Amino acid sequence: MNLENIYSPIHKELKLVEQQLEQLTKGNGRQVLSNQRITDCFFNMKGKRFRPALTLFSAGMVNTQQAPEEKERVAHLAASFELLHSASLIHEYIHLHRIFISLS
Repeated sequence: MNLENIYSPIHKELKLVEQQLEQLTKGNGRQVLSNQRITDCFFNMKGKRFRPALTLFSAGMVNTQQAPEEKERVAHLAASFELLHSASLIHEYIHLHRIFISLS
């Protein structure tokens, strides 16, 4: 079994999460972040869908009959969780890089 099979029940919602992440990082077509290539590469990694998938599956277990506006809110929440997690990883990478540079 692969991730595509696991994610198939929430495929539409994950696409909405990806759109939310793109909008949050690109800002409606304008370049919001100074290095867009790094951001694009970072968010295109396959593991970046795990936390949103858990959020979507959990919301589906709690409420099996979600209205479209509820699904959109859950997708926005899932994107927010991923963005927060990613920001903490990027911060950690920067901090570790500083430590490595100072030790050199």
